[in-house]
Amino acid sequence: MQIELIIIGNEILSGDTRDTNGSWLSKYLENLGTQLDQISIIPDQRKCILSTLSQATHRSHLIIISGGLGPTDDDITKKTLADFFQKDLKINKAAQEMVISHYKRINRPWIPQHNHYHIIPEDFEPLPNPVGLAPGLFFQADSFVIVAAPGVPLEFQSMIKEAITPKNLIDIHPMHQLQIRTKNIAEELIFNEVSVDLFKKIRPFAEICSYPRSYGGVDLVIKSKQDIEELKEDFLNSPLRPYIWHIGNLSLPELIIQMATEKKIKLGLAESCTGGLISSMLTDVSGSSACYMGSIVAYSYEIKMEILKVKKETLDRYGAVSKETALEMAQGAFNQLKVDIAIGTTGIAGPLGGTHEKPVGTIGIGLCTKNFSKSDLFIFRGDRLGLKKRFSHAALHELLEVIKTI
Repeated sequence: MQIELIIIGNEILSGDTRDTNGSWLSKYLENLGTQLDQISIIPDQRKCILSTLSQATHRSHLIIISGGLGPTDDDITKKTLADFFQKDLKINKAAQEMVISHYKRINRPWIPQHNHYHIIPEDFEPLPNPVGLAPGLFFQADSFVIVAAPGVPLEFQSMIKEAITPKNLIDIHPMHQLQIRTKNIAEELIFNEVSVDLFKKIRPFAEICSYPRSYGGVDLVIKSKQDIEELKEDFLNSPLRPYIWHIGNLSLPELIIQMATEKKIKLGLAESCTGGLISSMLTDVSGSSACYMGSIVAYSYEIKMEILKVKKETLDRYGAVSKETALEMAQGAFNQLKVDIAIGTTGIAGPLGGTHEKPVGTIGIGLCTKNFSKSDLFIFRGDRLGLKKRFSHAALHELLEVIKTI
């Protein structure tokens, strides 16, 4: 089965809005055992939509459309579909009932003249919108099916889930996947030196996908139609083992929160260069309050000294960006927040502030527990926002290693 996604929206092409529906749909279909074969991103222009539909209906069996179903003048997907299939736009009773229920859900009156959501092409079926207002559209021809959904990611995703499985639009053959998450190793080393023999064993029955991450490390995803759970032990007993920080689908913050919660470890932070980003990453995880106690964002010398009790002599002698200052920040957070493990981060995210000895990208990371303390300097490359993410991941990896030892 050929599956195609048509993304309609001037805002996507202009760069004002980033599309996430394409990547989400690819992953969703893959988990069902099939794949997305083509993505087209086109403007809200009748001629372009008609041309793309003409091509899609000749090459694809399932055509999914994202965008252009809203109430504004440039939302022309519904009208263009009617023109393409030479259908009249008519009031649809089922669509009308859906829209009324959608508006009742948010306690707002529906004014038909404001959006005409109840008017759809003849012979099309309306699709309920589980989280939004505009119904989707479903049309089945002899050789293809069309599903049109709003472009808002949450609405698109909810509607596609509601449409594909209940309507049996595809044959579902779940794919087995195993994700190997690594750090401090380059992709070329994994494939050409470290894992050559293991990959030779795996390739006859599985696909090996590699995803280098902007914050460092490589995620390997093994995909197969057969059960590959036993490959975990193969990886853990392979030369790649020292670089693996997780086998599974958890993010770094999720794994930290899970392990800290299970071990009843209380966590705290003292952040300077990361400006609260590490705290944000941890608290993005549901249930983080079970182990995460808080953060002190100490950007200035004064706050470092007054709140975290960093010594003035340390700052004067070694500077704010140093392993000595990072260590005292971690110790200050440990004492002030009364936690089991505390991290301190202090660095230079740039573009200003770098020196020959301490260039932009330098970060000091300190860790403090009841039984030991340590700190070190690291150097990364990137722009300011990218470096803040690299700094945060580096600090979290240091934290994870300590949690594993407790």
